[in-house]
Amino acid sequence: MSKNSSVQHRAFRNSFVGFISFIFSFAQTIILVPILLKYWGNEKYGVWLALYAGFSLLQSLDSGHINFIGNKMNITYHVDKNELKNTLASSFYMAVIIGVVQILLVILLVLFNYLRLLWY
Repeated sequence: MSKNSSVQHRAFRNSFVGFISFIFSFAQTIILVPILLKYWGNEKYGVWLALYAGFSLLQSLDSGHINFIGNKMNITYHVDKNELKNTLASSFYMAVIIGVVQILLVILLVLFNYLRLLWY
């Protein structure tokens, strides 16, 4: 088996798995949304969507920064140790910022009494 066909085979397998994952996510959404709307109602489902969207946004921010830090470390490790230290420090600051934002969001949800909508 040549190297090129092996790469094509892996690319096909990964694409196929991604497609199957997309189909399952799509089916889950199509099935769950009407059920959740029926039992939770518009307001509770809206609060859930807002919470989930905020979580997804923070998770995307964190994942993007982690990927950036990993790539930057690979580049700067052998070239510039001081730049590597700055890169690692920025990862710490970003983790602190995301943590503080999460805590502030929870405090705001508690203060404005939005969390009660998820329990009643």
